[in-house]
Amino acid sequence: MRISEIKISFKSISHAFILLGQTRIEPCFQNPVETYELNVSSILRLITDLFSLKIKPVFISSEYIFDGEKGTYQETDLINPKTKYGQQKAEVEEFLNNSSQDFLILRSPKVLGTKPGDGTLLTGWIDPILKNQKIQCADDQWFSATHVDDMVEGFILSVQKNLSGIYHLCAPHSLSRVDMAKALGESLGLKPHIEQCHINDIGLSEPRPHNISMNPKKFINATGHKFKTIQQCCEELAYELK
Repeated sequence: MRISEIKISFKSISHAFILLGQTRIEPCFQNPVETYELNVSSILRLITDLFSLKIKPVFISSEYIFDGEKGTYQETDLINPKTKYGQQKAEVEEFLNNSSQDFLILRSPKVLGTKPGDGTLLTGWIDPILKNQKIQCADDQWFSATHVDDMVEGFILSVQKNLSGIYHLCAPHSLSRVDMAKALGESLGLKPHIEQCHINDIGLSEPRPHNISMNPKKFINATGHKFKTIQQCCEELAYELK
């Protein structure tokens, strides 16, 4: 069913956040036809319908549209995705950029949570750290990991400010998994048993880019939002455990 076939009034709707899709990198490489239909074809149909209804599409893109050669990417930097997932995101971005319509692209980083059991990176390390078990962490991939609360607040602000174009919605830091594991251990008052490794030496189907951290200065200047630091995220998680 197309969105235009839904029998409700869309007159009071100004924005539509497009969050659907396969966001895991391995399935996109292993099932390129199936994930292309979900991550590209279905989204282009949805965007076309939103344009016809005069609703601004807000597409949640990814840090993986960059090649990882330099890091701290700005919105004006050329995109050059190295993964199938990144290529799918890039194709939707290209469609929007060529549309001559009003749109918003929010490029998203790795998202962190601080509620035990939420399935995000930090919380997955709690048991191994508490039990002094080994944590295997790549030390050669950096990203702008961002708290989920900041993402939600960023979505709200982007509508309130009626942003258009491309923005990097991420915290202003560049971190490796080793950096984050050490920060969490410090907040817990423990020293994690970290086994450092290289990101592309752990049996992945598709090589990963190395430094996909992004610069959020444009978004911060437009909204005034202050992102949580990794230390604040880890302290929140430690507090939740107590």
